[in-house]
Amino acid sequence: MGVVTCADADLIAQIPTYLPDIALHVRPSAQTTTFANYYHEGFRTQYLHARGEPLQSSDVPEAWQHTPIVLLGPWRRSWPPTL
Repeated sequence: MGVVTCADADLIAQIPTYLPDIALHVRPSAQTTTFANYYHEGFRTQYLHARGEPLQSSDVPEAWQHTPIVLLGPWRRSWPPTL
């Protein structure tokens, strides 16, 4: 299992602590994508507080490019259609 993402320097330093057994490929970004979900009467409102750099096809290590199962998420426009 692996994670490909863009994150700010502080999060890059912390990610291995949170995901010690996960392979990581992280590209530095000025900021990390962060959002908040608020729930009221069965409905969710989502606010985008910061947006990191979008992923590029080149961010995915070549050895991972033929992985049979991929989960893309959580934010639209975080990667190009060619990814």
